[in-house]
Amino acid sequence: MWKIFERVGLAVGIGLLWAFSLCVAQPASKFTADFHGQEGLQCIGCHGETKPTTPTGGDACVMCHDGFAELAKRTENLTPNPHSNHYVAATEPECIECHQGHHADKVLCVDCHSGLKFEKK
Repeated sequence: MWKIFERVGLAVGIGLLWAFSLCVAQPASKFTADFHGQEGLQCIGCHGETKPTTPTGGDACVMCHDGFAELAKRTENLTPNPHSNHYVAATEPECIECHQGHHADKVLCVDCHSGLKFEKK
């Protein structure tokens, strides 16, 4: 009887180790803040303070990125263009609605267009 428990326990243990290894082996995704940091931008550049305690607003983004018209030019090689589409034209959303800074980006388009992927032309 103990042999069965040993085998089941071993199988469960191996399964858990395998599942854990999948989680650990996955590369960490980069957040918007990570990309900015790689370019040498410090916290104060977006937040206006060296040790920020609150999120930044979209106004901080346009200091460097010049708004949707310029961003649409930079992302015109994507289909659909995330910065030039019917949602952007109708609502002029804040940058931070999609670009979450220190969290994973949220693609608002998929709220209505499930499975949407931005592909290079």
